[in-house]
Amino acid sequence: MLIAIWRDLNKQQGAKAADFLPHAIWVFRDGISDGQLKECYSKEVNGIQRACRKFAADFKIRQPGKRRKDWCPKIQFVVAQKRILDRFGQLMEDGSVREPKNATIIYDYVLSNVVWDFIAWFNTRGKNRPLRYIVVLDELKLHSSHQAVRAMLQFIFALTYTYPFSIPFATGNTNQPASIKLAKHYCDSWSQQILSTDQDLRQLETSPNLNRPQLSLRKFPIPMVNDV
Repeated sequence: MLIAIWRDLNKQQGAKAADFLPHAIWVFRDGISDGQLKECYSKEVNGIQRACRKFAADFKIRQPGKRRKDWCPKIQFVVAQKRILDRFGQLMEDGSVREPKNATIIYDYVLSNVVWDFIAWFNTRGKNRPLRYIVVLDELKLHSSHQAVRAMLQFIFALTYTYPFSIPFATGNTNQPASIKLAKHYCDSWSQQILSTDQDLRQLETSPNLNRPQLSLRKFPIPMVNDV
């Protein structure tokens, strides 16, 4: 993926391509229990870091503004756990406890004192249940600022509105970041559709006239079907 992006940036930006590489990479992972966190860190987190360093060394990419330092993005690795026992509710005026009406996050007091975790319920409708999130790696050092932590929580909440197949969100947002849902349902089929001959991201672009969400890399707006 990085190699394809780098080739595309080189065609468009030339010598300034390194300025358009990401400064940080967010990774969302599900299906990891507490007992697997150390193994996840040693294999997956270290694997991503080594892949970024090797990519920068192979293509001789320097950090923008630092000629002697190779490009190396900050990694934010977040694990989402679905099968948890934690539940919470909203205290009503009549004394009963019901599911919260709005998206809610529990981030203090009743959580782990070993890892940085929080419990989020981004969509309280239907059969959705709270999820536990564990920040395995925080290279951006967001933990050092309350405002940065708040921005991170809002960012993760915003990602629940990026699942394209739910547009126009008649039943609300998804209960987890769209990247996790997309990886679970479509990653395997997408990987089989990408061929070794696909050297440019623009080769994956399809017709904008189709009525399903499509990949578009155009710099100008695509006319909507209902536009007059």
